[in-house]
Amino acid sequence: MNVVRRNQLLYFAVAIILGVIGYRGLNKQVAPPGTPLAARFLAAKYVGMTQSADPVRVNDAPIIEGNRATAKAVFGKGAECTVRMVRAESEKEYGWMVEASACDSTR
Repeated sequence: MNVVRRNQLLYFAVAIILGVIGYRGLNKQVAPPGTPLAARFLAAKYVGMTQSADPVRVNDAPIIEGNRATAKAVFGKGAECTVRMVRAESEKEYGWMVEASACDSTR
């Protein structure tokens, strides 16, 4: 096997390995399901999708009372949404499910 073909094969193998490593890194859970941090992430993701906003910030920890959580998400120029969530064992990624949301219209 000549040097050029061997190097091409090596580059191809390295690219495949790096791609697999990168894909696994993207699919890691960033917060354990059902935690306050997971509730923050879900609130930010939900508001981002429903309001077509990016970035969305959840500055304060959500208020958790039993199996319910309430988080305030801020986006744009001070617009704010309040997201109410309920703990859901069936939701594997976040452990929370959005129950309701209310957004102000001062965008």
